[in-house]
Amino acid sequence: IFILDEIHKIKSGKSSFWKPYLDVLLQVEGNIKNEKYVNGKEISTGSKAPSPFSVLSTMPIFYTPYHLELLKGSVVRETLRFRAEAIREEFTNLCMRVPEVRKFTLQEFMWARC
Repeated sequence: IFILDEIHKIKSGKSSFWKPYLDVLLQVEGNIKNEKYVNGKEISTGSKAPSPFSVLSTMPIFYTPYHLELLKGSVVRETLRFRAEAIREEFTNLCMRVPEVRKFTLQEFMWARC
């Protein structure tokens, strides 16, 4: 939650001691992708603009359906499904108990947790 809050603070133009670190953290493979998959299922972020939380293709929890299909029959595929469900449930519970968490999207939360 701290990292997400700092990123939102930077995006809103406020300064942060953590900006240099977060700038490096958000640079994955030299570019930001705009795919929107979590555990092979397309999700909507409500925005067409690329986001620093865009899906990171190297993180298995964000694999596309194509890549998950390649894992068919593998324990990895089920592990990813269970992990995504656990993070989704954690996010839902946090949103119910800590209203400030609602300013983050599920995708942002999953990115931070991974």
